[in-house]
Amino acid sequence: MRIKTYLGTLLIFLIFLYGGILFILTFSLKDNISNIKERALGEHYFIMSSYYNDLKHVKYRKNSEIDDKTNAEMDAEEKLLFDSYFIYYQKRSVYLGLLKNNVVLKSTLPNLSCDFNTNLDINKRKIIYDTENDKNYLFILGNLPEPFNDLTIIYCYDLSVEIKNWNSICKLFFLFSLAISIILGIILYIVIRYIFKPLTEITIAAERIAKGDYKSINVKGKGEIKKVAVSFNYMADEIKKNINKYIEIAEQKQQFIDNLAHELRTPLTNIYGYAEYIQKAKLTEEDKFESTDIIMSESERLHNISERLLKLAMYREQDIEFKQIKLSDIIQKILTAFKIRLNEKNIQVILELKDFIIKGDEVLIECLFSNIIDNAVKACYDNGKMTIKLFEDDKGYINVTIYDNGREIPKDAIVHLTEAFYRIDKSRSREEGGAGIGLTLCKEIALKHNAMLDFSSDNTGTTVKITFTK
Repeated sequence: MRIKTYLGTLLIFLIFLYGGILFILTFSLKDNISNIKERALGEHYFIMSSYYNDLKHVKYRKNSEIDDKTNAEMDAEEKLLFDSYFIYYQKRSVYLGLLKNNVVLKSTLPNLSCDFNTNLDINKRKIIYDTENDKNYLFILGNLPEPFNDLTIIYCYDLSVEIKNWNSICKLFFLFSLAISIILGIILYIVIRYIFKPLTEITIAAERIAKGDYKSINVKGKGEIKKVAVSFNYMADEIKKNINKYIEIAEQKQQFIDNLAHELRTPLTNIYGYAEYIQKAKLTEEDKFESTDIIMSESERLHNISERLLKLAMYREQDIEFKQIKLSDIIQKILTAFKIRLNEKNIQVILELKDFIIKGDEVLIECLFSNIIDNAVKACYDNGKMTIKLFEDDKGYINVTIYDNGREIPKDAIVHLTEAFYRIDKSRSREEGGAGIGLTLCKEIALKHNAMLDFSSDNTGTTVKITFTK
């Protein structure tokens, strides 16, 4: 690409340069010859007019002369009249010829091989360009008016000096142009190389990206190439981010599958083991009841896992219809459903509720708060305390905080709370019947309602904050 651009640019420049020089030189030569021709026509006309007047005067003397001059002497005098023109114009590189009925009477013309046809019309002149012995000549032929129309005056101008000077100028110009072309070729190569350097770096960087190296390129300068480099760096960064994102998603999916397989394997193993035990062993009624109770418990866990997974898939895909919801009513309804569990652990519930209304899906919002309150109840020790506040912040957002004074969540675990099947204490969560998807559902529901989930925990307890931004 760089070589093609260089050669193409250089070729276009040379075509215009040499074409322009050739046009200028050709135009100047034509203009110079045209000026010479106009001057020659003027001088030829002057010679013809002057000589015609002189001949008229001599003829008058012939007719009226009373001296003793003969006609032969008078003819000789006619020839001598033309000598003055020969002498004058020969100094100016102009050659003259006097012909009578195509016979040369007097001439300083160079020895030419061309045969001039002097049968010219009256009042018309003939212009001839001829080359002899590497010399260029301009000829102008014209007959005198009557009664001397048998006489022809030939005007010859030597163009060799002008042509030679023009050739010298051409050589000088073309030598100068050659030097300019060489200098320009070198400069153009340096400029093209400088311009294409960022593109070369971009090409190399693109090859690196294809191999997995997303390092940015550093391009100096301004203009379009700089913009291309900046855009390329942006593209490389975005590709790197997207690939890292896809890798992270792939890892999360693999982790999800691994966790799901682990979650399913334990209850299935228990169900199969106790079922085989009932089938093959001789059991008492008490043993049978205990075994079937475990089978039912593990089956219920499998049911909970599958139900939560279906809900998670459904909530991600479906569009919800927003309606006005009174948050305080939903919280009261959920606390009523948890009344027995709260009483069993003797948990004190402190409510600071106000009548705020949001737009959303009532079933989903109920599921959101139900999962969070359920986790709070599980986290609380016996005789624990739970505080639920509903308030509006400075930005006009509706906030709900649910605080429990139960177990502290490690800081490195807080960022993973909404990941599917993630458990802080796996054994305790299974004992309490958790499926490990509750907070994942909460995150999906919050996103559907343009809400934000925030978790904070210390040795005094844990607070979950839900902020509805719309």
